[in-house]
Amino acid sequence: MEDTSQQQQSRLYRGVTSPLSLAGPTEDDLKETRYLEDMLIRMEVFESGEGMMLRSSTLLFLQTLACEWIREIALIKSIPSHVAETVGGKIFAFGSYRLGVNSRGADVDAVLVSPRFVERHEFFEQFPARLKEHPDCSELHAVSDAFVPVIKMTFRSVDIDLLFAKLDLPTIPDDIDLRANTETLLRNMDEQCVRSINGCRVTDEILHQVPNPENFRVALKVIRIWAKKRGIYSNAMGFLGGVSWAILLARIAQLYPNAAPNVLIMRFFYVLTRWDWPKPVELCELTPPNLHFPEWDPRTNLKDKYHLMPIITPVYPRQNSTYNVSHSTKQVILDELERGRQITSDILFKRKTWEDLLQSKNFFESYKHFVIVIASSDTAELHLDFHGLVESQLRKLVLSFEQNGAIARAHVNTKSYGRSSDSDPQHVSKWIIGIMFRKIADAGKKLNVDLTYDISNFIKQINSMTASSQLHLNVEYSRPKGLMQFLPKSEHPLLIRKHASKAGGADKQSAQQSKPPQPSRQSSAQAAASGDDSPSSSSAQAQSKRPHSPTAVVSAVDAANSASVESAATTDSVGPDGDTDVGAQAAKRPALSLDAEAS
Repeated sequence: MEDTSQQQQSRLYRGVTSPLSLAGPTEDDLKETRYLEDMLIRMEVFESGEGMMLRSSTLLFLQTLACEWIREIALIKSIPSHVAETVGGKIFAFGSYRLGVNSRGADVDAVLVSPRFVERHEFFEQFPARLKEHPDCSELHAVSDAFVPVIKMTFRSVDIDLLFAKLDLPTIPDDIDLRANTETLLRNMDEQCVRSINGCRVTDEILHQVPNPENFRVALKVIRIWAKKRGIYSNAMGFLGGVSWAILLARIAQLYPNAAPNVLIMRFFYVLTRWDWPKPVELCELTPPNLHFPEWDPRTNLKDKYHLMPIITPVYPRQNSTYNVSHSTKQVILDELERGRQITSDILFKRKTWEDLLQSKNFFESYKHFVIVIASSDTAELHLDFHGLVESQLRKLVLSFEQNGAIARAHVNTKSYGRSSDSDPQHVSKWIIGIMFRKIADAGKKLNVDLTYDISNFIKQINSMTASSQLHLNVEYSRPKGLMQFLPKSEHPLLIRKHASKAGGADKQSAQQSKPPQPSRQSSAQAAASGDDSPSSSSAQAQSKRPHSPTAVVSAVDAANSASVESAATTDSVGPDGDTDVGAQAAKRPALSLDAEAS
């Protein structure tokens, strides 16, 4: 009888399957939840009540400005004045602000919904001019040719990304519901408007699909902090963005609809470490309307079939929010989920704390080889766009690295860095990519690892998108010790900590090895290039004075002239990413080539 009652109750919940458990919170769960809420307050990560009120009032004021502008457009287009007064227009917030989990000082995503007579080009050509007239508006920049066109601005100290979508309606009612009647809402829309309005519709549907929004918000705040601290929060870099993390947690909330936030977090890691990827994560079943927008469907779209971690948006047209995930980023995400599962299991038995879960990751501890992408610009205004362009293309460089059979993982740090010394350009951004090599069965095998073509092609692609002599792109290689020259001093303790932790392990390994060193068969030039500090080579001695220095540079100017380099493997037994240095042929211009040891 009890089972029948539970089955009847489970049918009341949303999701593509029935819940796994209907258990409610225990007294310990309530205590853990209170602790989580207090911890979030102490961290001062999320927006204060005053900050939320400022954002709300700012959006309302922008809506007033937008409605006035739309009314003027109506009059210009000979719409009767009594009708023009009622045509309306409405701004909808979406993303983290709409979910109620936005970080302190984070930008607000919003979309202006207008009647059918307002054209997109009018919004991007005329409305910015109206905004510029207002003294509270600054740093305004319209990007009309983006995949999702946007006006970026700071208004009353609030950073806002404002999109545009027009509906096939003569007026916009104040009580319009963007979730209701999909076919009517999207009728006669173009794809850009659909992409713009769906940000809001996805956010609202996520909230609609979770059984307890308040518990969901508390848990989502923790998951967002965790993902950012662990360096896996970035859709552009091939990891997961805010929408993807929200959908994942919403699915867990559907499976455990009565669970407290602490249980939702624990189940989040438990379920996702066992998920059968590429089985998609979906919140609901959709009946497609009689429209013809392209949507995610691996049965009919070949490219969708090869997505690695599909997390599907819950509104029509369905899209995979993780199409940028690569083999490398997927493995990094899975590693972090497993770490989260282990720690939350220890939290359950009081062996660890929630603060342990949220410890920041030291990216530099995981790799022995690094590629540094350096973008600089002559002016601050140019650099704002150039930074965004290069960052959006980095995942393509990572994908090209992954095609190299010697590379097991190419992992871009989601954090970018600015100037590290007075010699750096005034406007510069740097991204670090960690490289891990595959294990090699034959310890004596000579391995070629040449990244010249990949980097040259990447730089050519960026140059083709800019064609400006005021923008500069370099790519360099470094070992861990050489990274300090690329990073600001605030990051140096992370590198020092890495060397300190590795030194102990290296001493133990050295003590355990009883084999005498093998005679070197390298030429002087090869020894110098590989960082061999054996006394048999004076060139090697000179090189050893500055170990791990980035000798290989490919720039936009000399990319076409750079040469490939062979790397000589040693006979030492090492880990999967090898412990050797960069190689460069003395007779040719330097190219980016790494020495990967056999293991």
